[in-house]
Amino acid sequence: MTILMIEQNARSALEITDIGIVLELGRTRIVDNAASILDDPRIGQLFLDGAMEENAA
Repeated sequence: MTILMIEQNARSALEITDIGIVLELGRTRIVDNAASILDDPRIGQLFLDGAMEENAA
């Protein structure tokens, strides 16, 4: 079963999902399993610094 969940608390959402998709300004930046997204240092950059570098995706 596929469920689309849009959630502000990304950590909580990724802890209960299998696959995550990270969007920035309407563009897909990361598609991976949830555990990998939680461990990805680019996520901190995206949400703390405000943008990802183009070559990081």
